[in-house]
Amino acid sequence: MNPYFPRLFATFFAARFSAVAVAAAAAAAVADMVPKPGDIRLLLSDPLTAPTPVAGELQKTSQQGEFTADGWRSLGRDGMLVIELAAAVTLEGALEVDLTGVDWPRASTASGRDTKLHFINMFSHPKGDHHVEDGGTAQDALWTLRAGASKDGQPRYGDMFKVLWASRGAKRTPESDYHEHNVAAPAGWKWDPAARYTFRVTWSRARGTWTVAVNGQPLAEHPWKNQVSPLRYVFLGKAGDFQSLQGPLFSNLRVYATATPPEPAIALDALHVSAIEVDGFVPYYRNPRRNALAIAANLHKDVFAAARIPFTGPSGHYTLTLVSLTERDGESTYRVKLDGRLLGEVRNPPAIDDVEVRHVWPAIALRPGAVLQIESNSVANGKVPEGDGFGYARGRWRQIVFTPTALIPPP
Repeated sequence: MNPYFPRLFATFFAARFSAVAVAAAAAAAVADMVPKPGDIRLLLSDPLTAPTPVAGELQKTSQQGEFTADGWRSLGRDGMLVIELAAAVTLEGALEVDLTGVDWPRASTASGRDTKLHFINMFSHPKGDHHVEDGGTAQDALWTLRAGASKDGQPRYGDMFKVLWASRGAKRTPESDYHEHNVAAPAGWKWDPAARYTFRVTWSRARGTWTVAVNGQPLAEHPWKNQVSPLRYVFLGKAGDFQSLQGPLFSNLRVYATATPPEPAIALDALHVSAIEVDGFVPYYRNPRRNALAIAANLHKDVFAAARIPFTGPSGHYTLTLVSLTERDGESTYRVKLDGRLLGEVRNPPAIDDVEVRHVWPAIALRPGAVLQIESNSVANGKVPEGDGFGYARGRWRQIVFTPTALIPPP
């Protein structure tokens, strides 16, 4: 045996297994980056000491307020700090914020008599309002902690506050689950102006609960079951056309998201689409033998048909998959539009038989009520004689599939 062979094989196998180990390690690292159900991620941490947005924030706007070395405070009846998150928190999450200098009777009444002070809030809608008449919608998710003063100038809710929430639907929208509830003070509860109070609000559609705690003391737990719109806008001090909580310092804002099991894909068979006649297009017909919609190419040649599909799933990002059928006598073109905007145009490949082809559009933002339009054309490739001319492909397609992407946005 050549004396160099053992050394050569040893070197080869060492390199080979080293490459395998590196590949395995890389795969494991990628797997570790994918959020697992139950994983909690910190989306942002802001001391609230400066007007510049921190990582995880898209915008930060202060009115009638000031930033100090210890946090932000309201300086008037309209004092408000609004933060838009860079990535929306979806169906599982938590917000924490610290309040210091809490002289509760003084803070509750500093903005005058008969006031409602929405001092910690989160909304899916940028307007930050509870009411449909002021811009809220039937898809909104929102929650609020409210203090205030009564008509006689006393703290409106005693030593505590009121909570207002809706997992789906602004107040007075049809089928809204909007509610309000006065929080009862635990026995012996007293606010200490020298203490730090950490407010923590959590929401979970999976568990069906919305909770409020202060310094670890549970104060409220209520249903939260119908959310479809992600929470994105934090309002501190005040929200909407209400008044501001003046005096306390807000600091150390943290927002978390919890990974949830992926929602199941939503598949809609073409034969179940009802709107298959659209103005400006020739109609589709249903072809049960092929489980597809198709164009009657004997009547309509070199033209497009269209079908419309209202989206009824929860708000989120989806991968769209259009399942088409190839045809020997032509390569049909397919277009997908969302609320009139073209998402993309694709063409079937040449084929010698009818086979399924999947055309994919990733990371498409959808909301309930959005309208998708699927278009395809009848076309001939001049390869299949038929009568005095050639056969036509009929723009057949079988299914549209909506596959939810990860519920936690990337950092």
